[in-house]
Amino acid sequence: MMNDESRNHLVFVRSFSRLLSIGFVFFLFALLTLGQDARELTAVKPKVSDKRIALVIGNGAYQKAKTLPNPANDAVDMAKALKEVGFEVLSGVD
Repeated sequence: MMNDESRNHLVFVRSFSRLLSIGFVFFLFALLTLGQDARELTAVKPKVSDKRIALVIGNGAYQKAKTLPNPANDAVDMAKALKEVGFEVLSGVD
C-alpha cells in the first residue's frame, strides 16, 4: 500500500508529465506555424515596376581639389548603358 506522500508524488509526476506533453504539442505547433510563415515569405516575389529609373551623377569638379577628368566620362557612359537596358536615366555632371 502507498502512503499519502508517495501517492501525492505519483499524482504530481503524472500531472507534470501531462503538462509537458501539452507543452510539447504547442511547441511543435508553433514550430510548424513559424516554418510555414518562413516558407511563405521566401516564396513571395517582390513586385517589379514596369518603369525603371536610374540617377547617374558624375562629379569631378571639386572646389578644393584637382579636377578629375573621368567622372564625367564615366557618368555619360553609364547613363548610355542604362538607357540601352530600359532605364529612364536622370543624369548630372559636375
